Amino acid sequence: MICHPLLRSLALAALGAVGACAPMSDDVARAAPAATSPPAAPVPAALAGEWAVFELAGAPVTGRVPTIGFREGRVFGFGGCNRYMGPVSFTGADGIKVGAAAMTMMACPAPQMELERRFTAALEGVARWQVADDVLTLLSADGSIIARARPAPKAT
Repeated sequence: MICHPLLRSLALAALGAVGACAPMSDDVARAAPAATSPPAAPVPAALAGEWAVFELAGAPVTGRVPTIGFREGRVFGFGGCNRYMGPVSFTGADGIKVGAAAMTMMACPAPQMELERRFTAALEGVARWQVADDVLTLLSADGSIIARARPAPKAT
């Protein structure tokens, strides 16, 4: 039987695909470790919930203020114009590292966009946190105050 080279290639590719779908032997399945990510560090109880930022880099924040919240290894909130979320990790008694955040992409008036730009840039420098008298203070590694926030009003 004479077979066209293209048909022969397709037939060989199909056989390879079928073989690739065959179940693994028990030995191979046991040897292959399951891909898992480490569990998220629990959110310190004092940080739980969402906070409304009232001060950023020493200046008062007015109008529609940014928020920051923490839940199960995630940081989330409102940046001044858009919603954001990303990873967060906690170390020691007061260490915190906010990872790169994903954000919605709405356009807002220039003052809101500028506030959001300043807020999201500030989050990159957060290294420590403290809560006293119902005020969350986010600090840089050198102890400079980055932002201060109060518990956000509950949505009704």
